Amino acid sequence: VVASFGASKSPIVAIGSQPTPQGAIAIANEEGDIWVSDPRRARTQPSAISAISSADLLSDSSCLYAIDSHRGSLSSLALHASSPLLATASRAQFIKLYDVAAAGREILTIRYFDGFLGPRIGPVSCLCFHPTKRILAAGSSDATLSIYAADI
Repeated sequence: VVASFGASKSPIVAIGSQPTPQGAIAIANEEGDIWVSDPRRARTQPSAISAISSADLLSDSSCLYAIDSHRGSLSSLALHASSPLLATASRAQFIKLYDVAAAGREILTIRYFDGFLGPRIGPVSCLCFHPTKRILAAGSSDATLSIYAADI
């Protein structure tokens, strides 16, 4: 362990990071609280073991912003590697996309629509972006894989 981060009022269910020099980290708990933080700004404090430091990633010093539009049953999140996109998923059958560059502004919501041409989406259990294209894969607990592409 190099560092530990805390603390949330409910279990952390998803973590995502961007492999860029800016390196934002998104953290979500099962209640739907989402924080986007810059780990370079985290306050560190020495721990009992000198090689390990502990930091409050959700503190004012490192938290860039919080997203509160995703309430309850959050199951997964993904940060795009090369675009400012954050996707969150829910067991309540929806996916939300946010603009990381615009302080987490919600871009769109993908929902289940019943009907002949409605998209199929079950309780979402995992998300993954294509590394360079704006393509999102969503796995559902009903054994369905959905792939979404958009020019956002």
